[in-house]
Amino acid sequence: MQDYLQILQGSGAKVLGVGAFWGKLNGAATDLSSNLTKFGMLAAVTGLVIAGLFFLFGQNAAQQGKSMMKWILIGIAIIAAASLIAAYVTSLFSGGGF
Repeated sequence: MQDYLQILQGSGAKVLGVGAFWGKLNGAATDLSSNLTKFGMLAAVTGLVIAGLFFLFGQNAAQQGKSMMKWILIGIAIIAAASLIAAYVTSLFSGGGF
C-alpha cells in the first residue's frame, strides 16, 4: 500500500484523505440538493401558473386546474421534505449537527 501511495504521489496525482473525501462528497451532495430544489420550485411555480390559467377558463378546465393545484402542492411538500432529509443525511456523514 505504501508503494502504491508513493507511485501516486510521484505521478502528481492528488491523494485525498478520508476527511477530504467526505468533505468533497458533502459539498457535492449539498450543491446537488440545492440545485434540484431550485429546479423543482421553478417547475412548481410554472405548474401553478398553468393550473391557474386552467382554473380561469371555466367548467371542465376549472376541474382540471383544481386537480393540478392539488398535485402541485403535494409535489412542493415532497420537494421541501426531500431537501430537509438530504441536509440531515449529509450532516450525519460530515459529523455536524442538524
